Amino acid sequence: MNRYANLILLAVIVVTMTSCKTASQARVELHSFPVENIEGVADLSGVMYDPEETYDGNGSLKLQSKRLKKFLLYEIFDLDVEEARMVYSAMVKTKRVRGQVYLEMVCDFFTRGEIETDGLQIALTGDNDWKKREIEFVLRRSENPVSVKLYLVINGSGTVWVDDIHLYKKPLH
Repeated sequence: MNRYANLILLAVIVVTMTSCKTASQARVELHSFPVENIEGVADLSGVMYDPEETYDGNGSLKLQSKRLKKFLLYEIFDLDVEEARMVYSAMVKTKRVRGQVYLEMVCDFFTRGEIETDGLQIALTGDNDWKKREIEFVLRRSENPVSVKLYLVINGSGTVWVDDIHLYKKPLH
């Protein structure tokens, strides 16, 4: 009987440790941009709302370029995300893209200025149906950005739709 009690206790400990680890690795949403209209877009230059082409049924942002263009989609202020991974996630669709399409996130720090990270290693080209793209920025202790800018970059030419945009934080470990 004592042996069975020890096995049950061990199983409870393992299940508890596993669930605690899973909970600690969970994402916490900081901001969501479902793209139901063009409101809130930081720079409207070259950005249109497209109610027909959509990932989630609410419409999307349509971006077109004939050359290198960085589209500033959203800028977020007053975040509290130090000592975490910040994740920029979006659904992206491309048509006749010559070159590369990727996400870029720029964190502005009071003492260090702007630092960027991009998704060049997972860039899209050509024609693609909706694909999820995510990039991360690692924030150490006492690294809390003043603002975070979410870009979509077309390094070349083509048409891109972006939808279901999120900014998450998740633990470093």
